[in-house]
Parts: sequence; structure tokens; C-alpha cells
Amino acid sequence: MKSLGREIKKLSNEHFRFTNRYLIHHFPDHCSPMQTFFIHHIGKQTEPIFQKDLENWFNIRRSSASENLSQMENIGLIERVANQKDMRLKEIILTAEGEEYFQKTKTAFGELNRQLAKNLSESEIEMFYSVTEKMIENMKEEETI
Repeated sequence: MKSLGREIKKLSNEHFRFTNRYLIHHFPDHCSPMQTFFIHHIGKQTEPIFQKDLENWFNIRRSSASENLSQMENIGLIERVANQKDMRLKEIILTAEGEEYFQKTKTAFGELNRQLAKNLSESEIEMFYSVTEKMIENMKEEETI
């Protein structure tokens, strides 16, 4: 008998491997796959973005976000600047090189999503979104366990 948890884990592992292979192949000399995800997410934002936003969006620890951002800053993809409204907060902005990299990620993530959706109908994709949202809510309900 199949287990939902096991199937989700298998899907997650396959997605991770697939995405890493793709990103390493297409962006071999730049940054890690996680940093590529960061660049893509930062570049899509219309509002200021901070480290805490990345921690929440990617569901990662503060130390992981900080380490990745420091490396990205060192190679010139981002800058952290004081926010005008709250000087304690450091806003993350893309440099010119980071913006150029972001443009490349848009194409790459579009291709990745097309590959994932290959052979799926629109209704199957919508069903997938619906089911995953419900599962996430089910798990959040049980956070007090």
C-alpha cells in the first residue's frame, strides 16, 4: 500500500535532484542552486525584501539564509542596504550583475516548470495545487503536537 508521506518525500527528492542538475548544468560558474532560487525570488519582488522574508519563503534557518546571502554579496550579486523606514533592517537588492543573473533565471525556471507540467492537463495541475494546499493546512493544524 502506498503512503502519502513516502510519495511526497520521493517527489521532493526527485524535484530537488532534477532542479539541481538543471541549474548546475545551465549555471555552472555562478552560485549554488539555493542561491539561484534566492536571486529568482528577490528579482520578482516589487516591495523591499529582507533576510527574514527569504527564511520564511524558503522555510530555512536563519544561519542558512545568512550564509547564502553573505556568499552572494561577496561575489557581487546582491547588496544589503539599510532600509529607509527602519535602519535596523537590511534590505536585499540585486546588483547589476545580480539583475542580469535574474533575467537568466526567469528563462530557466520557465523551462523547469514546463518540464514538470509536461503530460499534465490544466485540471490535473489545478488538482495538484488544491491537494497540496490542503495537505499543508492539515500539517499546520497539527503543529501543536
